[in-house]
Amino acid sequence: MKKRMTFGVIAAECSREYTSQVLGGIIEQGFACDADIFVLSAVNNFQPPVHTQKLCEADIYKLALSDCFDGFIYDRNYIYNKDIVNKTDALLKSTGKPVITLDSAPHKYFDNIVSHDYEAFGRLAEHLITDHGYKNIFCLTGPKGFTQSEERLRAFIDTMKKHRLSCDSSCYEYGDFWKDSPQRLARKIAAGKIQMPEAVMCANDIMAETLIEELLKCSIRVPEDIAVTGYDCSDSEEQTVNWLTTYQKNGFSLGAEAVRKLYSKLTGKSCRRVFTKPDSPIIGCSCGCAVNARANSIPRDRKMKKIYADRLLQSNMLFDLLHCTTVPELLITLSGYIHLIYGWRRFRLLLTEPYLRLGGRTSELKFDTDVSIKELQWCDAARAERLDTSPFPLWQLPQHLSDSRFPAAYYINPLHINDSFYGIAALSFGKKPRTFDKSYIHFLNFITAALGQLQSRAAYRRSRDNGAVESTQLYEALCEIRNNMHDAPEKEWSIDGICKSINVSRSYLQRMYRQFFGRSIFEELISCRIEKAKRLLIKTSSSVSEIAELCGYASYNHFVRQFRSYENMTPTEYRKRSRSGRGDK
Repeated sequence: MKKRMTFGVIAAECSREYTSQVLGGIIEQGFACDADIFVLSAVNNFQPPVHTQKLCEADIYKLALSDCFDGFIYDRNYIYNKDIVNKTDALLKSTGKPVITLDSAPHKYFDNIVSHDYEAFGRLAEHLITDHGYKNIFCLTGPKGFTQSEERLRAFIDTMKKHRLSCDSSCYEYGDFWKDSPQRLARKIAAGKIQMPEAVMCANDIMAETLIEELLKCSIRVPEDIAVTGYDCSDSEEQTVNWLTTYQKNGFSLGAEAVRKLYSKLTGKSCRRVFTKPDSPIIGCSCGCAVNARANSIPRDRKMKKIYADRLLQSNMLFDLLHCTTVPELLITLSGYIHLIYGWRRFRLLLTEPYLRLGGRTSELKFDTDVSIKELQWCDAARAERLDTSPFPLWQLPQHLSDSRFPAAYYINPLHINDSFYGIAALSFGKKPRTFDKSYIHFLNFITAALGQLQSRAAYRRSRDNGAVESTQLYEALCEIRNNMHDAPEKEWSIDGICKSINVSRSYLQRMYRQFFGRSIFEELISCRIEKAKRLLIKTSSSVSEIAELCGYASYNHFVRQFRSYENMTPTEYRKRSRSGRGDK
């Protein structure tokens, strides 16, 4: 029988709205081409500063070296760490297989496919000029040199010139596709350093939302004083998106076209194009239009995802998994919570033989495509399947997950604590072109925490069973220190102080602490401080600087950077989201 083609997708931050659309297009078009799709997925975007736990997620991209793949689709845009991008570029180049990049600058080795923003961004500019009569318009685009930034800026300039409106270098500014540049722009407008425009066009929604927030703080009304538009229709709080004038980019179409291009390169033929919805402007109130066309347009899928996410976070999953004392017990417990993944069809858990055999020895739990792995859990929403627990090399994973009856699409995520690699979680939505949301990230973290707990217990048992009284006493002493650290993370904890209190050397202490608990003392302390900060942000009205001090931080900026690296948002953003989720006003 003819072998079905297998496409690998290199992606990061799959839970983003736009990335989700792109992946949906890849999967649906892949099925139309009778191809298996395996998304090698990192749940974060590696934006600095990045914790070791997150950096090690990039190891999953090494699976691209598997002979099972025929070609790759590579989304470089949301991998914000240049070292990881360069290593991934070199890795994919070494395979000698065709690679299609998405919406990136021309690449020396890979083909590229782009979604053209010129016409769409120009349509938004036309709306401001023609429908509202604005003449003094300012454009805040993305970083200089980015294809998307330059194309959107060119559309703005050409539209202004078409209507014979002034458009010199004082009418636009390069930004960052994030919150810093719109905050600076709002302060310049408020201080009179920039002539107040009638309208500001932002190159994405995040910048537009931040600009609106900052202008309102400066007592500048939107849209009465300044109209604001966004672009991309990205992930946002519903109450903001519902009135922001923006543009719904068709990420689905971009993903589908990438598959068609890859298929053509591999076969020399073209395949049937799947149906895609056209791009569309989203007209809200922020531009000055009176009618909010999106007031009741929250998609059903988004509502259901939120319901399932709330159920997961309110469940006892983490506590139940942490109380498991063996891997079989953990698997049984986990099977009772898989239904909390919205839209899931198949979930498979595979653990490495070194983890199953050695448990606590972290030195042998490194990511390696040749490592033997066993499938220990196979859950299907519709039917039961016989589980094949025969070990096989990790690089054969795509072949193991494929189904001879129909094309398959799986999201492949690593299970690890720092560089200790435990195994793989594989999730499929069946025939639906979906991706996972942020609640699935919690789901994976719960599993990883439980596996790490089992590893720590195995280390303790091994020390005890070997008659290592000294190690057992050290474990009990470190448990007490760990508990005290959780109770009072704001204290001035130091390695030297802990060494002196239990009479061991620095190197021995650090090695044994990692062996017992799967992380360093400093990582434990940071985690404790962040958890305390989160509690204070939700339950108190203390300022962020006061909370930083209460959690043991001497520097406010250091606290904010560290909090953002762990939670992917600032403390202020976390407080707003948490309180809005609880219904606080």
